[in-house]
Amino acid sequence: MKLKKVLAILMASAMIMGMSMTTFAAPVSPTQGATITINQVPDDAIVNYLQIVKPNNEEPSGWEFTNDDDHSIATAFIKGYLGDGAEYSDENARTAIEDLLEDAESTDNGNVNAGHSHEDIGNILLGLTSKAQNSVSVNNDTNTASFTTADDIDSAGLYLITVEKEGYTSVPMLVYVDYEPTTGALTGTTQAEAKISDNSITKKGSEAGDLGGDTDSDNDNDQVVAIGDIVTYEISMRVPYVSPEKFDAETAPSFIISDEITGATYENLANATIEMDGVPVVGSDGIPVTIVQGTGDKANTFTVDLSSVLNKQNSNANKEIVITYNAKVTEITVNNTAKGHTPGSDIDTEDPHNFYTGQITMTKYNEKKEGEGSVTLAGAGFEVSKGESVNNTALHFKAKDTNEDGEPIPGAYIYDPTGSITEVFTGDDGTLIIEGLDVGTYWFTEKTAPEGYSINTTSSKAVLTTNGSTEITQNLTAETDMTDTKLSSLPSTGGIGTTIFTVGGCAIMIAAAGLYFASRRKQENK
Repeated sequence: MKLKKVLAILMASAMIMGMSMTTFAAPVSPTQGATITINQVPDDAIVNYLQIVKPNNEEPSGWEFTNDDDHSIATAFIKGYLGDGAEYSDENARTAIEDLLEDAESTDNGNVNAGHSHEDIGNILLGLTSKAQNSVSVNNDTNTASFTTADDIDSAGLYLITVEKEGYTSVPMLVYVDYEPTTGALTGTTQAEAKISDNSITKKGSEAGDLGGDTDSDNDNDQVVAIGDIVTYEISMRVPYVSPEKFDAETAPSFIISDEITGATYENLANATIEMDGVPVVGSDGIPVTIVQGTGDKANTFTVDLSSVLNKQNSNANKEIVITYNAKVTEITVNNTAKGHTPGSDIDTEDPHNFYTGQITMTKYNEKKEGEGSVTLAGAGFEVSKGESVNNTALHFKAKDTNEDGEPIPGAYIYDPTGSITEVFTGDDGTLIIEGLDVGTYWFTEKTAPEGYSINTTSSKAVLTTNGSTEITQNLTAETDMTDTKLSSLPSTGGIGTTIFTVGGCAIMIAAAGLYFASRRKQENK
């Protein structure tokens, strides 16, 4: 047995499915036994193994397949290397072993230069996974599964190991157990990482645009946005493994990711990116795969057909697909879900990523506020600005409701960066509600006083905040208020005071005239 060939076989096992994680670690200093430890095993997974190659010093290669009664293991490699028409024979088995070694020896920095690829080996192993029925227990505390000489390992050679769990996609692994040629004792410890990932589809979002003037540190990635903001979504899912025989069916297997959004509109999907392990995905025709948006009442949906990444060799299996796109917020809450459609299953996002906005309620009182004689005032008009201090940049709004003539109904408004309303008014109940806002500090500056009241020149403040939380599940709310003073009443011109003096003056004049005429008559009589 040549050490070079042994190590070459190990390289072949490490290359299976093109994974970058190591499936073989060189044995440590010899011991009286051997141990295989599989790390990163999910809780309650099922770990099985099957020995497929064992030492035989009488064979030219020093190895032979471990065959059951029907030579199924050897036959699988014979057909994989020599063609589907090849049958089992000792000579063909030797050729398949030699081809396996030759392919491994011809690797150069992960590139196979001989006639077969490591995907061929991986595809053969996929066909043998059902035969791996010897199980070992999983330690859920350490997420490991260990095979030992005493309990599980009978001889040196190559072992096929499978890690399975419902809802997960796994890669079959080849792991090597070394031995001491002079004594036959098994030696060393081999570490390998489980090649398994869940079949979930995940979605996350982040805020790409921001309502101006905000310096709140909570603003980034807190799930709170303003209407008109641009948000970025990222969908990720692993390429599924597909049984090779499915590609021989009349209908080829498909792999599709779909998306649906409410409360926002897709923003320039032509600029979206679709990548597999960081490389743009191209179809079988060499043209990049693109997003197909729905039409009409389905314009809030899209699909991405990724069937071109599936193949009989499963060379792309377990690679990560990432779709990144933008959307513009149009409503006070944004809901978004994605689905993965793979052969035999449809997978929903476990935690759809939603965005929320903030709402502020302003209440206008008379000078009594909430005490005896308190009155809420309709018809108070405000400009609303955002920032650490009051500024002259009034935000724009649209009315939440309009009357039959299309005129805004006071009391409720929605933030709209393209809206025409910059002065918002309290309704009949004396309250003003504005919605669709991001986190931050907002200022209400009175511009129109209710009838009979004076303008309050001191602005009121309201703060929308997440208080540092990134687990937002509903729209934020905040409240503020303001009081107005009633104008003083003045006496009317020509009122009762003037009348009294006028009447009195007339009486004096009449009395004086009477005295004057009486005095003249008295003189004439003399």
